[in-house]
Amino acid sequence: MSHLSGAILLAQNAAVDASEATLSRIVSMFTDKSNQTDATQAAAERLEQIPMSDVSGFFIAATQREVAVLQEYDHHYRKAMADMAKHGDIRHRRVIKTHSQIIGFLMALAHVVPVHPSQIELTRNFIFRLAAERQRALSLDHPLVQEFWELFDYLDAQEQHGINHAPVDKAEEIAVNFNHFEEIANTYRQRLPFTLSEIKKLLKSGREREFIRTASVRSSVSDRYNTGKSKEMRKPEFFYCWIFKRS
Repeated sequence: MSHLSGAILLAQNAAVDASEATLSRIVSMFTDKSNQTDATQAAAERLEQIPMSDVSGFFIAATQREVAVLQEYDHHYRKAMADMAKHGDIRHRRVIKTHSQIIGFLMALAHVVPVHPSQIELTRNFIFRLAAERQRALSLDHPLVQEFWELFDYLDAQEQHGINHAPVDKAEEIAVNFNHFEEIANTYRQRLPFTLSEIKKLLKSGREREFIRTASVRSSVSDRYNTGKSKEMRKPEFFYCWIFKRS
């Protein structure tokens, strides 16, 4: 029987920025004010007015029905695992397990408090959507990484000699010199929404353009720039770069 030995509730405005191991263990739900109405405000106020003595017995009720709760949990946990495994949009094993655990306890809830079956079913379907969203989130780069590459591609296209230093025989690679990148961004008055130390850390775990290594490369940018120029006007032949695989 799979069980939860503990859980942490994270409540914050921004999305959690963490490793894949951490993110795959989070069931994330976004809320805002878009669905708030006079009726929802009245419902919230009714909840605030319920005496503590009327809502403080959940733990006791759950433990008194421990056997039934855990049997129901285990059955629906395993069923949810099997159902999610067939779901084309959900592939990550930890995402499947984490969300199936929540579904298991959801389905056992009716053994402790009165919940209408239609509410249970709607919530189960909602958790499946959350699992699919978490899978998509794990497949995407961090938003700042996405912004970096959008800006890099823009500057590489705008700058006459480009900013990708990868040699011409390394068409499958992108070589980034961050000082040059920052210099050209300033030239085109592009504000960087990150510090270089911050974006370097995030780029190491990038998915679309995988980080390969750091190395000194014979710069194709310099080759193009130096053509026809005197020795005094030339840029260095070699630049120290972070090298990425093209998507």
